[in-house]
Amino acid sequence: MRNDQFRKGKTTTRNNIKKIAALVLSAITLFALCACSSKTEITRETFEAKAKEKGLTVAASVTDKPSNAMDVTVVGMTDGTSFVWQVDFCRFPTAEEARTAYTSSKAAFDESSGTSSYTERNGQATYEKNGDGKFMYVSRVGTTLVYVNIPEQYKSAAKDFISAIGY
Repeated sequence: MRNDQFRKGKTTTRNNIKKIAALVLSAITLFALCACSSKTEITRETFEAKAKEKGLTVAASVTDKPSNAMDVTVVGMTDGTSFVWQVDFCRFPTAEEARTAYTSSKAAFDESSGTSSYTERNGQATYEKNGDGKFMYVSRVGTTLVYVNIPEQYKSAAKDFISAIGY
């Protein structure tokens, strides 16, 4: 009788361990899928609204333009008279033009010394570099591009804004 109880307890423990392992694997899979999810292009209006929410100033926004021209919006933090740092948002007529601008920006950043990180997935690309007292960041989603090249001391504020817009 004792042997049967021991075996039954051992089987129950194994089943519990299997359930826990399956639960952990499910959680890891869910986390991985969320981490690899696609970013979504935002509009100029969304970019400007998020900037205002964060207390940033919209410096320039080109709205009167030919349909085949690039749409540019610049936002940033001012000291009252000029920008201390800024983030540029560009919408290109085609994804190919956005890719070309991304590649050019990345190449320009590569000329600086420092550490960099790069990710590309689902047709999106992000490149970040820190060095020479600068924080450099470029992210492409579809036909849009976010560009940052600012003094490193403003990195956390810029990254907070970049995160708020989902880039």
